[in-house]
Amino acid sequence: MKILHTADWHIGQLFHEYDRTYEHQQFLNWLINVLRDEEIE
Repeated sequence: MKILHTADWHIGQLFHEYDRTYEHQQFLNWLINVLRDEEIE
């Protein structure tokens, strides 16, 4: 069984008034691809 640990996503948080929604979307897209490609449960 493969497990990938992630942390500190800060979803919904602003960075000095900067909306990070796009950044979070890109990270989640990357994460989904890694989980699928590496067959991580």
